[in-house]
Amino acid sequence: MNRTDQEAPPADASAHDSGETAQDTSVPNHAAMPPARSKVGRPSQRNPGETRSNILRSALKCFTDKGFAATTFAAVARGAGVTGSAIYQYFDSKDSLYVATLEHVYSDLVPRTSSALIENRRFRDRLQRILQASADMHESNPAATAFLSAVPVELRRHPQLKPRLSDQSYALLSALQQVFDDAKAAGEIVTTRSSESLRKFFLGGLMGLCLYHHASEKEQLREALEIYFECFEGKLSTG
Repeated sequence: MNRTDQEAPPADASAHDSGETAQDTSVPNHAAMPPARSKVGRPSQRNPGETRSNILRSALKCFTDKGFAATTFAAVARGAGVTGSAIYQYFDSKDSLYVATLEHVYSDLVPRTSSALIENRRFRDRLQRILQASADMHESNPAATAFLSAVPVELRRHPQLKPRLSDQSYALLSALQQVFDDAKAAGEIVTTRSSESLRKFFLGGLMGLCLYHHASEKEQLREALEIYFECFEGKLSTG
């Protein structure tokens, strides 16, 4: 057999021949490989519920500050700390995101309002508690009251949103209107105005104050709502 046909010695043959132990200079796999990254556009699987909540909080701020038309998924994503495409893992359109944001706010408002109506039977006490609940909510989450106050305007501008509203939206309006029905039946108020008109007047004033105070950092909504209630009781006029 020719010399050239012989197998080549192992790469570490010289080390064995010299009596030295070959050093393993290879880098461990875990040090050589970069940390795994999640795919772009896909939310972290560690806590999808937290990611969804962050998206809704950011959406609430965007919808309140910019309005429905000017709000983009990109802006909401920046506020939530996710990519724009990640939002599509939770919401398939801006319409669905808006409605989900409204439901998110209702999850805080409805219990407050329901307790105000259930725990109080007198007309005066009910209205006062509703206003107090609105002030409490505004102090804990100012964007929420401003967002709710702008909903009727957004529904008029974007009528495709209205059919997507849940029963909670209509139940809340119906419950407030029932307050005036009950008061008229009990003789607590005497008027020929319809309960629907009274509800719109009360709610319109409340929403206007919420929007105004959201834009003015110097004013306190609670005090304004107390004055609003005094107007209902006729305490401001001596005539």
